[in-house]
Amino acid sequence: MGIRSGLELQADRIEQVLTMHKVLARVTGGTVTPRWIRFQVLPAMGGDVSKIKGLSEELTAALDVSNCQVLRRGAAVTIEVPRDDPQPVRLPPLYRQLTGDGNDIPPMTAILGLAEDGAPLLIRLPSPDVGNVLVVGNEGAGKTSLLRSILLSLEWANLGANLRNVHIVDDLETCDYARQDGVARLAQQPDEHVIVATGDVGLAQRIGDRFPVRLVGRVTSAEDARAATGWRGTGAERLMGQGDFIAVAEGRVVHFQAAFIGPNELATVPALTVNAAVAGGFLR
Repeated sequence: MGIRSGLELQADRIEQVLTMHKVLARVTGGTVTPRWIRFQVLPAMGGDVSKIKGLSEELTAALDVSNCQVLRRGAAVTIEVPRDDPQPVRLPPLYRQLTGDGNDIPPMTAILGLAEDGAPLLIRLPSPDVGNVLVVGNEGAGKTSLLRSILLSLEWANLGANLRNVHIVDDLETCDYARQDGVARLAQQPDEHVIVATGDVGLAQRIGDRFPVRLVGRVTSAEDARAATGWRGTGAERLMGQGDFIAVAEGRVVHFQAAFIGPNELATVPALTVNAAVAGGFLR
């Protein structure tokens, strides 16, 4: 079965479920991302959006998938279905895409991955709304891989310039008091930028006020999701792991697939290597 015919079959099944439950709505389009297929559903005038949100289990069964998320997007509803063949977002091709035709990535700007609409997601550390970044998630969420992509894309954007003020701390724990003190001191310095990853949502909750941007991967429960993001209802407990993240910043939540680079892919971007200053900023 081709991709188009498979998508049309899934759209038909969604509409069948809606019809069975007497919900007046239709599938109007969709988006294919590396990890998800997102169907856009438009309810008829006066349609009950809350009733659609209550049909996630029925939709999961009808579509024969492991899970199905129903999210509201203004007047429309988005139904997210995991792909049978999830694809990684490779950092080197994404970097080449962004720098094609002579374009440059601004200094001190990191590539995070692809947002849910398929657009590249970047973050500029010197921005007044950024400064410090907190990465949170359970084991297997993809925190270390995301840190590696952030580190390398910062190096590439600066073309080997000194990055003594880019400080990255992987796997910070509650009991690691020495590193916590160091992080606290650095986070208070206006010219320093700290990127911290932790699997401890309690720690994230305690230090989160120093980190305007939070990148949150899979967590265990809705309570952990609130502690990790600082918000209710973000759905971080429903993330799939392995690079499935949400970014919480500037009063917004953006769902994205984190960029990934394997050990053998470093050679695909010529003449770009991690310099000693960056390596020195990677605190262990």
